[in-house]
Amino acid sequence: MDQADASATYAMSPRRVVFEYQANGEARSAAISGDALERLVGGKDLAGPAQHLAAYQAHWAAIHGVAATKHEQGYQPVVRVGDLQG
Repeated sequence: MDQADASATYAMSPRRVVFEYQANGEARSAAISGDALERLVGGKDLAGPAQHLAAYQAHWAAIHGVAATKHEQGYQPVVRVGDLQG
């Protein structure tokens, strides 16, 4: 069963949150860009690690779903703004 990664980390250059998730019974690693996280929280500017990690925790299920879809399609599992609906 997939769940939010309690060990997710914030990284800079570029801004992103790196996380682990489960898909098809295997552990995988992926990331979401800072811009994509800002889109998920309604366009609010996120500052620093705490706000980025809080946004990941609030939206982890959607983020993991997009990362898994990209992986299955053979793409690098980095969730970007263009991967998100709306």
